[in-house]
Amino acid sequence: MTTGLLLAVDGGNSKTDVAVLRTDGTMLGRARGGGFRPQAVGVDAAMDVLAALRAEAMASAGMADDVEVDGITAFLAGADLPYEIKALREAVGARRWAVTQRVDNDSYAVLRAGASRPWGVGVVCGTGINCVGVAPDGRTTGFAALGRISGD
Repeated sequence: MTTGLLLAVDGGNSKTDVAVLRTDGTMLGRARGGGFRPQAVGVDAAMDVLAALRAEAMASAGMADDVEVDGITAFLAGADLPYEIKALREAVGARRWAVTQRVDNDSYAVLRAGASRPWGVGVVCGTGINCVGVAPDGRTTGFAALGRISGD
């Protein structure tokens, strides 16, 4: 059974936004809170921050907290390296917030902000990946400028 609902998450180091939308893009509810920082507080604590904001956004949309939506796209800080992305995908999936999910680095959210084309390059002055791109054929890449780790 589909709900016709989606969750959109922009979980950056300094702030996290969660939106509940219809599949036609109509925003029904949203919440904003502190940063998503699994690298500083651990994955479980970071997921608890996200869970609280999700519950607030669902309430704002007039929905119960236990509703499983059709899909979630979560662009999250700390999803810089393959093992981090895997851990965060598993953590989001374990919460059973959505039937389908996409979890990736928060820099990918920049590519969707006001874009009229499905491809492009996004540059972020952040603490992890600083540059991401999507080619016209859908291939993606990111430049992992991880501060002191890579010497950028």
